[in-house]
Amino acid sequence: MLTAVKSSVFWILSITVMLSRFLGFFLIGNYKDYGLKKGNTNDRLLSSMGQVGAIANSLARILGGLSLQRFGFKKTFFVICIIGLAVSVTFPSIASNEICFFVWNFFTWCNYGSIVGNTTGVYALTFGTIMGN
Repeated sequence: MLTAVKSSVFWILSITVMLSRFLGFFLIGNYKDYGLKKGNTNDRLLSSMGQVGAIANSLARILGGLSLQRFGFKKTFFVICIIGLAVSVTFPSIASNEICFFVWNFFTWCNYGSIVGNTTGVYALTFGTIMGN
């Protein structure tokens, strides 16, 4: 494990993944509060967003891992970063419309799940499965 921590590849991957996950971290803890403060008073819709988000997150982890195997890390993570960028840019203006906020929430959960699904796979591909033990 010390060999992996000492390599520059480990630190570049770790920093890239951590910076890419901030939007997901924000959403997990604050999507309902943010929606209520921005004018979405429909609590049932916001609760449904959490349920759909959990499903999207789970499916994206599986699909993220499969896309990593099929297309490789660079192509997969590039698409993930483009989706994350699009979601981040539209963030300030999206919450007042319920349907747009629901779609934005779905794509954010998918983006976060894909990052998490790819992280373990790329570490295993880069450093091997024995390094983590």
